[in-house]
Amino acid sequence: MIYDLDAGRPERRGGSSLRMTAVTVVAVGIALAFFTALAFAPGQRASQTPILSFAAPALPTMARPTFNTKPVPDRTLVLSGDEAVETFRITSLGQTGLVRNDAVATTYRLRATGDLVTVAPLPQSEALPYSAPLVIDPPLRVRGRAAEATFTVNGTSAIRWIENDTVFEMSSRTLTVAQLAELANKLR
Repeated sequence: MIYDLDAGRPERRGGSSLRMTAVTVVAVGIALAFFTALAFAPGQRASQTPILSFAAPALPTMARPTFNTKPVPDRTLVLSGDEAVETFRITSLGQTGLVRNDAVATTYRLRATGDLVTVAPLPQSEALPYSAPLVIDPPLRVRGRAAEATFTVNGTSAIRWIENDTVFEMSSRTLTVAQLAELANKLR
């Protein structure tokens, strides 16, 4: 027969359980700090044995970016303010008027004669050869480069030449091909 001698008394919480909880928390904290210090301490990583290793296929690497060290070709040849006044510009987005330097075509009014001249840089992919280029003897040269010229039925004469990987075209309804070539040599 077993008698319960403490049956009538309220249960007392002992101080030893609180102490054991504190000791356990401190021990776990010290263990975590120790293993964290080991994991991140500088050392020879190659000689360490990983706990877990996963076999995974090698991922393809992407090509490293290359940087173009050549200067960007100048696509803006302009007439000086002494020769002509800008009157109209049109951009590749269709904006017109006096717009910034990203213009596709710029129209100038010559100060000496009042004639209108349009200068347009074209990418080589968009520049088709003239359908019926004029045969000029001696061959036409603009800014030291070979050029071709045309005269359309609506009275527009135009010249084209390649400079810095860009095709430039200059056209006018009132100037001749020779006058356009002379004016194109004044572009800067």
